[in-house]
Amino acid sequence: MENALAVPCLNSNISLPAARMNDSSPPSASVIAVRRHLAAELERARTQLAQDQWQALLVGVGDQGEIAAYPCRLVLPFHYPATIEELDAYGPDHFTFPQSSWELRWQEIPEFVEQHEVYAALEDDAESTRASARQKQRRIEVLQDACAPFDPALTIIGVESDIGEWWEVNTFHISGPRIPSPPTPVSDAQILARLCRHTHSYVGRSRFHMEGGAIMEVSFDGADTTDATIDLLRSVPRLGELLGKLRKMSLKSTLVSHRSLRFLERELPHVEIAYSHFLEG
Repeated sequence: MENALAVPCLNSNISLPAARMNDSSPPSASVIAVRRHLAAELERARTQLAQDQWQALLVGVGDQGEIAAYPCRLVLPFHYPATIEELDAYGPDHFTFPQSSWELRWQEIPEFVEQHEVYAALEDDAESTRASARQKQRRIEVLQDACAPFDPALTIIGVESDIGEWWEVNTFHISGPRIPSPPTPVSDAQILARLCRHTHSYVGRSRFHMEGGAIMEVSFDGADTTDATIDLLRSVPRLGELLGKLRKMSLKSTLVSHRSLRFLERELPHVEIAYSHFLEG
């Protein structure tokens, strides 16, 4: 599987002011700034790192508006604990980095900095939540436009760098081939551990209420739980069977919509769901 993500070279025909092929408008200042920084970082990786040190580029995006490039390798297949016994083990990382031979160079993007300042000044929960969603989407759009001229064989993904721990489920696609999905889950622990990673919460036995070696109750309370969290369950084969012993799920003060709630009620009719929306008190 890793052969499909061999180390690509930087496209030597990059034109910094270029826009997307299907968009005749000139690129924004933010797109140009991101493109210049990442082009320079890709050239540095290509010339300074050995081929076996990286196969993809992970772009860290800081809350306060800075970005940094992390050449990396993917640790495949992406691992999530499959048994109750594995829950307390940290497990392998999903990415490895050439830390000893790569100096991080952070670059502030003025538009991103301004976004953070606007967000930080908001006091209303509803408005700040909507602003955060708009800003994240705008940052992804800028990154995608900026990376459009790069080598199409190069996988570029992004992550909100301030979350601390980075797992495949926390990344977003920017350009090039998409990273592989993790193996099809085989247990309740494996399904729920991935949801924990997505919501930046602890993975361990104490995270769940268990009886007889099965997970009976789980809580995903808080605004880190969104529709995207529940969407991770939509492609899981035999979801109802694998979570057949689950009895209660708490989704209080989340950003989960009624669309996702209806999905859970349909697919897991045996599970009692305690639900409230973060913006509805």
